[in-house]
Amino acid sequence: MSEIGLNKLKRLGYQFWSSKSPQENLSEESIVFYVLGHKTLITGKLKEFNEYPRIISSISRILGLTDNEIRKIDKSESSVNEFNLVIDFAQELSFKTKKTIKFDSLKLLIKDKGLKESFYKELRGLN
Repeated sequence: MSEIGLNKLKRLGYQFWSSKSPQENLSEESIVFYVLGHKTLITGKLKEFNEYPRIISSISRILGLTDNEIRKIDKSESSVNEFNLVIDFAQELSFKTKKTIKFDSLKLLIKDKGLKESFYKELRGLN
């Protein structure tokens, strides 16, 4: 189709999209995985962790760990290992674990005072 014909169709209200390549899977790319002390896995959306950057270090301090014991891993490594605790803010994957704590999103946890208190008490009980 010529450029003139394409422009005429666009003015008439037609919309044209370019197809996505199969390599572009935004939901998997936006999920990050953190391991705290080889026993705890935290998953969530990168955007939410960028909005609340101190949450990972706060959770590690509650569990009695240092910031040096936090490391970022990839999806394949998270599915192979078994963890004592998984804190899941993404709710898109399943893991080998003894205990799982799931949230709809990190933002909901931060905004709800009662939820934060119960989460804190539960983490202190695991320590």
